[in-house]
Amino acid sequence: MQICPLLLEIITGLDTIRRLPPNFPPREKMKEWYSQLHQKPANYVLPETESRQLMYDIEVAYNKFMQQLKSS
Repeated sequence: MQICPLLLEIITGLDTIRRLPPNFPPREKMKEWYSQLHQKPANYVLPETESRQLMYDIEVAYNKFMQQLKSS
């Protein structure tokens, strides 16, 4: 599975929501992952530990995003 296009879609989607602060931490975390993975070769396979961390970071980002929407 290609992760970079999905991360870019998340980042782009978050960028279109004007109610979010410019330095919204979940957006920054997704940008970090994108930058890190975009530098890897096309055949790179995430080790299990990185895969788990990415899944955790996406879940945390989603929860923070939902909290932000509820508080706005």
